[in-house]
Amino acid sequence: MATRFESLPLTDQRLFGVRIHGAFGRGDRQRLMDLAGRCLEKGKTHLVFDFGDLDSLGGGGAIVLADLQRQLVEQGGEAVFVAPGEVIRRFLQSKFEGLPLQLFEDLEEAEGWFAGDDVEGKSSSTPKVKKAAPIESRTITDVNDLDALLDDYEAQEVEEDDKTRRTADLMTAVYVSVDETLLAASEQDNPALLGETLSILLDSHDLAAETIFCALQGDQYLSTDGQWRVPTEGAIAKGLKRIQRPLTILDLDDGELWDEESQMLEDMQPDLILPLIRENNLSGVIFLQHGGDEHEYNLPEVFALELLQRILKGERAPVAATPPPETTAPAVTSNEAGSETLLNVKLELARGLQDAQDTPHFWQVFISRLRLGVEVSSLAYLDTADPDAEPFLAGEARRGLDGADLKCERINTFFRTLERPVEIANMPVSFQAERDVLLKRGLQWIVGLRADDSDYLGAVALGVRWRCKAGEPTDEIKELMEITGEALLRLRENQRRADMSLGLLENLLVGESHEEQAHDQVTQETAAAVRLLACELGLPPDQERDLVLGALVRNYGQHSEDVDDLAADQLTGQDWETFRAHPDLGEQRMASFNAPAGVLDAVRHHHERFDGRGFPLGLKGRDIPLVARLIAVAQTYAMHRVASGEEVAQSMVQREAGQALDPDLVEIFQKASARTEMVPNPA
Repeated sequence: MATRFESLPLTDQRLFGVRIHGAFGRGDRQRLMDLAGRCLEKGKTHLVFDFGDLDSLGGGGAIVLADLQRQLVEQGGEAVFVAPGEVIRRFLQSKFEGLPLQLFEDLEEAEGWFAGDDVEGKSSSTPKVKKAAPIESRTITDVNDLDALLDDYEAQEVEEDDKTRRTADLMTAVYVSVDETLLAASEQDNPALLGETLSILLDSHDLAAETIFCALQGDQYLSTDGQWRVPTEGAIAKGLKRIQRPLTILDLDDGELWDEESQMLEDMQPDLILPLIRENNLSGVIFLQHGGDEHEYNLPEVFALELLQRILKGERAPVAATPPPETTAPAVTSNEAGSETLLNVKLELARGLQDAQDTPHFWQVFISRLRLGVEVSSLAYLDTADPDAEPFLAGEARRGLDGADLKCERINTFFRTLERPVEIANMPVSFQAERDVLLKRGLQWIVGLRADDSDYLGAVALGVRWRCKAGEPTDEIKELMEITGEALLRLRENQRRADMSLGLLENLLVGESHEEQAHDQVTQETAAAVRLLACELGLPPDQERDLVLGALVRNYGQHSEDVDDLAADQLTGQDWETFRAHPDLGEQRMASFNAPAGVLDAVRHHHERFDGRGFPLGLKGRDIPLVARLIAVAQTYAMHRVASGEEVAQSMVQREAGQALDPDLVEIFQKASARTEMVPNPA
């Protein structure tokens, strides 16, 4: 999350205060440098930085502040810092060597320091150093013109009783179970699979917004993308080997860290470091960023992570021995046991695939539900009917298999002719190149996927290890793929019906022809903009449909369709009260139709503002549901584009970042629209 700078009104008008929110990233360093330069340019030499809402800073930010402090001291001034967290405090102390560094618990203490009050014993600073020169009695130039440096706003406070529950954000990771993670962990030679599975597991359980897994490779632990390297003899690895439990940055001794480790921690800014122990050896290092509003892990979360660590290590809770029953069932042969196991697997597969949200989730469920009887070590699904569709790859197939190599018409024709599973090793000699590619990725079988013996849905290549034995592999795979083909056809039909319903609703609301669309161009372009955002964020089809539907019906409770949102601020009296009430009224009406939670959030909260000055509840920042924040960006763009054109629309969206709009979503939208030509305004 990008940082936000907000001017901080202080009792002593000769001081200049700045409150910084969010998590400081590499992209914020230049912004902080610009702020420091402008403070010096305006003659503001007595500064108070409030870090109470700053989640992280890092060495880069601390260096900028140390350089600013050096220049302030030269001009007889000083900067002091209020309520820095423990990690931020350590970064400041490491970079402020030889410079004044005053750290206070609250603003009153900070102002008292400049006023000459005795704050000994109240400050949480390091030992006292020479105090800043007294502020001259003259008025500093532009001292009250805080907006000359920052866009200041006063956020409207919202009583806790007035807040309704927040529904879950749209961007939710596909859920995976611990069993699926253990399956991935069993792939000793596939750290990429384990890293991805861990990331999804921790995200879906709200334990980490970002997970970076570094696997042991030679004399270092290397991340999948090669960006992060942890030396095996460095302080991080040694600390994890010694303690064998989750660590924070505070658990590491700065003096022992290698320079490359210090730089990596400053750039990455992890909230927790988790060791992956195998056979008493450190086989991996996992860096976690908590995300959300809370960046410190609480005790239950740390306990959950320690439990996960023990499970991955292979430890299990002791199981009490139970006496054998007096009578036992007749023993069954291995084939009978295998048949019963596979029957249960097929039932679980048929049930589980019904809940799939999209194609990637469908194949994740497929792998998970087979695990009891069949371990899928490698999988590739090629949707040969859609030339633009990316193949789904899992397990060993992820290591370099290029679906484009398997999309030529000749091999597609071969896939279509397959009526039964074929061993890849037995493919015709004319397909030797393709056969070798598949075998190299651990794939053993190729199957043409069908439903109702007619609808061809693509080809599936599988690498499997049987956990039980029952029947011929060809027959068993054929039965499994028949169940899978029927379920995939239902998923596609359900998605087509949902798309059709949404398309019909969109035509009814905004029209089909240019003349009809002119009646509500704003809604038409709002829908186009949220589709662009959904694509950029990688939302699955169901969530994208809810987002578009929310954009279409956002003003459902509005009495007059002629009210222009751009001119809403000009409304007065009863007209304003009526307009202000339409989100609540619209939500009530949509709730009577059992609309999805995301749609209800869109209708009720699309007039909330990021700075807390919106309505109906005055929610602030990320208390506003994500779907409403997304639609707010899209609607702002659409209103100004219809009224004044593309250039003005983009300018207004940027101007509202951090005020009416979520600055992170603005950045995402503008990057996406820069790469994508938006649909032109209807004539």
